[in-house]
Amino acid sequence: ELEGDRLRLAEELRERQSRCSIERAAICCDQARVQIVEGDPDDELLSLNVGGQRFTARRSTLCSVEGSYLANVFSGRWESSIERDSEGRYFLDFDP
Repeated sequence: ELEGDRLRLAEELRERQSRCSIERAAICCDQARVQIVEGDPDDELLSLNVGGQRFTARRSTLCSVEGSYLANVFSGRWESSIERDSEGRYFLDFDP
């Protein structure tokens, strides 16, 4: 009798684990959809003045190449030290 109970409970546990996995996957999909609709609050649009030419770019784009100058500057660590133009755009003295 105990062996029968153990087998029944083990099967019930497997079924519940399977349902949980399915629900977890559905939640992940829903979260991804919400992220797409709402956008990432940390992925703001930045205004740049690069050598006198104006650009707009997402923070994630500027930080996409890990270890690059732009990623280091716009990761938030050194951002406050970047010069800004008269209209508040980040000024980078480069030839675009």
